[in-house]
Amino acid sequence: MMKNKKEKKTTVVPEKNVGASKVVTKEKFDFKKKIKDILVIIKNGLIKFGSLCKKGFIKLVELVKAHKKVSAGVACALIILIGVLFVIPSLSKPSTEKIVKERVNDLGVTFYEDFYYKSSGNGDSAKRTEFLSKYQSMGIKVSLENLIRYYVTTDKYKEAFTTIVVKDGEGTKEKDVKDATITERVESLENEWFKTGKGENDKCDVDNTKVIIYPQDPYGEKDYKLEVVTACGFKDEDTNTTTTKKAEKKDNTTTQKVETTTKKTKKN
Repeated sequence: MMKNKKEKKTTVVPEKNVGASKVVTKEKFDFKKKIKDILVIIKNGLIKFGSLCKKGFIKLVELVKAHKKVSAGVACALIILIGVLFVIPSLSKPSTEKIVKERVNDLGVTFYEDFYYKSSGNGDSAKRTEFLSKYQSMGIKVSLENLIRYYVTTDKYKEAFTTIVVKDGEGTKEKDVKDATITERVESLENEWFKTGKGENDKCDVDNTKVIIYPQDPYGEKDYKLEVVTACGFKDEDTNTTTTKKAEKKDNTTTQKVETTTKKTKKN
């Protein structure tokens, strides 16, 4: 008898889809969002670190109580080290008052340089100089309400904010800034930038918080003094930061000199 030939096993290999290309949709890189995400991660990390330090301090106290033989010097050194770890982050964090004053100052700079200066004198240099010279001593007072109303119409605002939080019945919701009304933009920015506490009314008074702009000779775009007056519930609100911008010539070139001083003023 003839032996049956052993059948060869064949393996079917699926054909590769040659020539087919995979379509990859690239997500638009949002630099500001990435930075914001990184800052959130750092913040959460610091909170966890602080919590661990607190637990470590409690454990250390328990250890000292349980084992009186532990060196007092070592225990003190550890307590000081933990104390420093708590103090340094709080010292490096700017105060709410400083942040608010800087924001009001920045809005004042944007308002004057991008809008008020250019519109004064109807574009005529001689008329502009004559007009601005009248306010060298008395100053031009602009409320935070008006500063915000101008800012939310600018490209700078639209670049800084893509979505905002607006009221929705009893709650809130996110809304595309392009679809938001001016009133919604103003209210959102007041809550986003000028809150001073956790309470609903813990924020700056937008009517009495203001900048006072003093145009200076030779009345160029950056020739002025800007004074910030706050009404935000801070302790020393009669002390305001004044930013002076004055052009000066040096070695046949024009440079910008920026000085920051502290000046006491009476509340209006």
